[in-house]
Amino acid sequence: MSNEIRWRDTLGVKLGGMALGLLAASLVLIVVNLYMLAAIEGDAAAINHAGRGRMQSYQILSLVNRLFDVSGEKRATLLAELEDAMVRTERRFSQLRDGDPAFGIPRATDPVILDKIRDREELWRTRIKPLLQQVTEMSSREEARGSLDVLASQLEDLVTRMDETVQLHQKAAEAKVIRS
Repeated sequence: MSNEIRWRDTLGVKLGGMALGLLAASLVLIVVNLYMLAAIEGDAAAINHAGRGRMQSYQILSLVNRLFDVSGEKRATLLAELEDAMVRTERRFSQLRDGDPAFGIPRATDPVILDKIRDREELWRTRIKPLLQQVTEMSSREEARGSLDVLASQLEDLVTRMDETVQLHQKAAEAKVIRS
C-alpha cells in the first residue's frame, strides 16, 4: 500500500478551492450590488427630476404674473424666459417617461408611474399650455385676472399631481430595495 496523498486531497487545494469559491461569490455579490446601486441612483435621479417640476411650475406662474408689471424689452425678455420654462416642462415629461442618460434617469417601466406621467402631460398640454398662451396675449392684469386665477389653480393641480408621482417613484424605489 502506498501512503501517498493525491494532490487533489491536500489541504492547500481544499483551502484554495474554498478561497476561489468565496472570491467568485464575492464578485457575484459586488456585481449585483452595483446593479442595484445603479437602479437606486436612477430612481433617485427620476425623483429629483420630477420634484424639480414643482419649482418650474411656480417659476412659470411667477413669470406670467410679472409680465403685466413690465413692458417693451423687459416684457420680451420675460416672454422668452417663459417660453424656455415651458419647453423645459415639456422636456421634463419626456425625460421622466423615456429616460435621459445625461441626467441618469432610466426609462419609466412601471405602468402606474407611466400612466401618471401621461396624465400630468395631458393636463399640461390640454389645459395649462393653451391657457398660458392665451394669458401672454393679454395686455393688462385686469384683462387677465380671471385667466390668471384659473392658471394658478391649474398649476397647483399639476404640482399636487407631480407630488403624487414623486411619491409613487419613492415607493417603487423602496420596493426595489426591499426585493434585493
